[in-house]
Amino acid sequence: MSPSIASSAGSAPLRLVRRWAFLVGALALSWAGSGVALASAGTTAKVVSYRGYSVEVPGSWPVYNLAADPTECMRFNQHAVYLGQPGSQEDCPAHSVGRTEAILVEPSTGAGGRAAGGQSDWGQLSVPSDGVTVTATWRQDPAVVERALGTRSLPPTPRSSASDASAAPVIGLAHEVRAHLAGAVSDPVYTGLGFDACTAPSASQMAAWWSSPYRAVGIYIGGTNEACAQPNLTAGWVEREAAAGWRLIPTYVGLQAPGNSCGCASITPSQAAAEGTAAASDAVNQGKALGIGTGNPLYFDLEAYTPGGSTTSAVLTFLSAWTAKLHADGYLSGVYASAASGVSDLVGEYGARLAEPDDIWFADWNGQETTSSPFIPSGDWSNHQRLHQYSGGVNATYGGVTINIDGDHLDGATAGAGNATGASSDTPTARKGPTISGKPSVGQTLVEHHGTWSGSPISYRYQWEVCNSTGTSCSPIHGATGQRYRLPAPDLGHTIRVRETASNAHEAGKPAVSAPTGLVHGV
Repeated sequence: MSPSIASSAGSAPLRLVRRWAFLVGALALSWAGSGVALASAGTTAKVVSYRGYSVEVPGSWPVYNLAADPTECMRFNQHAVYLGQPGSQEDCPAHSVGRTEAILVEPSTGAGGRAAGGQSDWGQLSVPSDGVTVTATWRQDPAVVERALGTRSLPPTPRSSASDASAAPVIGLAHEVRAHLAGAVSDPVYTGLGFDACTAPSASQMAAWWSSPYRAVGIYIGGTNEACAQPNLTAGWVEREAAAGWRLIPTYVGLQAPGNSCGCASITPSQAAAEGTAAASDAVNQGKALGIGTGNPLYFDLEAYTPGGSTTSAVLTFLSAWTAKLHADGYLSGVYASAASGVSDLVGEYGARLAEPDDIWFADWNGQETTSSPFIPSGDWSNHQRLHQYSGGVNATYGGVTINIDGDHLDGATAGAGNATGASSDTPTARKGPTISGKPSVGQTLVEHHGTWSGSPISYRYQWEVCNSTGTSCSPIHGATGQRYRLPAPDLGHTIRVRETASNAHEAGKPAVSAPTGLVHGV
């Protein structure tokens, strides 16, 4: 997972770079004992049959027999037909995002994880009488899929409505929904090395990699532009690996910036806020299905784009809505982005009125295992709120197991054993203080925005304070205990701050204080 970025080392390769291609199939090929056959259907199309079920696809599409090669990577960002169940030890390139026309035909009795899932431009057709389940994705050319599946129309694709997010079709899901994870780790911050790969490694691969220097792993939990199948990723996998000591980076690949580098389905600028809210709702649903509950971070994967103008505006509006919805649902908000595009745009709005993510995961393939960055001022996301993807598309081998990975150095929020349900009884502790929006002018209204707290707070108390011109001496304002405060004439020439106290089901934390406003001036 990594966008193209500008850095001192030059531009990193796009995720869509194909490091290898494994093509199976001539038009008259059959695999003995597999139930798979191909037959000519003219010069521009071919018919692929599996266990008595047939699809007609363009003749140029490769066909992958997953039973013949269990390491074949099942991904939906290339034109292909996949036959059989995705293997538990897929050999996937780390850089794969987006969707195009592709088809998976597998035994309907197969168990395991899931195909790439979540809110998306794709649908499902189940054929239980034939003993198979067909999963199809589409983007630019749905007619190809309609012809292949012999249907006159495909299901409508969910887009921007937040109320429709929970109704987005889910295909090939076999999540084990578990109530909680074992353990007693409540602090989400992890400092150290991690890696992310396109598909979650198997249990045996994860065990082998315990010999590596990594202790955190990125996992794709869904989204419109999630490319790889996830046969291993279940709630049981999450529970087992978290209990083993792995810290998790749950990542959601939703709609991308207009004009994005990956050619992915993109944000509609006029619907950016609704689409960001819908993405967050779906990410929460996907996270909960995996046992990743409130109090945990969910990271939005934003690939590289050319910043500026309406594109930047659409991205920031989308991400602000993403963050606001995650906060409303009790999750921490994270954003993964190129240091030169998404991160730079977020830096430009840091401290402004838009809701900003709690943690930033910046991609800059400079090989430096640090969370310092010339793209990010030292005061921004400075309280253990950064992750750095410092390398990409590298083959690494530990315990005799090779995985194509992106390398990460973390000093920020992860999901781990014991905080997957957010049911911590720890005292709420502020990771970041509250902020104030509004014009410091007599008669105007200031608005308090919550800080970032551990301990799963469920309620807040407020106390506005009037301070001297430097903000170094403050006193409470009688009766000013709401989230909004209208500035009266006596505040002229003073600065204002707010004190916030968060409480969970067990106790209240220590108050956190905002920075003071500028001097209050006249109308």
